Amino acid sequence: MENPIIATLDSYKIRKGLSEDQILQLIEYSSSDTDVGKFTTDSSRFKDRAGFDEFSTHILAYYVLVDNSDKLLGIIWFDDFIVKELPVGYRISFAIRLYGEARGKGLAQEFSEKAMEDFKKSEEYKSHPHPKLWLSVSPENEPAVSLYRKLGFKDLEINEEYHKLLMIKD
Repeated sequence: MENPIIATLDSYKIRKGLSEDQILQLIEYSSSDTDVGKFTTDSSRFKDRAGFDEFSTHILAYYVLVDNSDKLLGIIWFDDFIVKELPVGYRISFAIRLYGEARGKGLAQEFSEKAMEDFKKSEEYKSHPHPKLWLSVSPENEPAVSLYRKLGFKDLEINEEYHKLLMIKD
């Protein structure tokens, strides 16, 4: 089944879910995209199809940014994951990656907003017992930290063990 279009951004589309081709592209990007690799563990998380499938067992939703040929240019996921440092009620993590030609075009904010808007209408979100969003980011990744603040995420604390800034969104 084709992953449905939820919005368009310029000449790009946002789809909910991933096609088989997009999963393979994600696996490829995760091993070859050094910009993403600087700040994430995607190279191990998405090292192969088995890794993707295992990671996906607790994913509530995937959203992808694609071009007109449905080539993967970005991905967002909402993950059902608890971190002990978070306040009660914060359990759904948010993550975004942009690849290749999608970078540097100002697409991340609108992609994120559209995905969040759609996700908040979903049964996965509405029925979740702890529906507040959180994320972790390398504090040195200044463009990402700036984006998250524009999206309404607030700094919570630095996780010393992983050297990640925990951020929450009400």
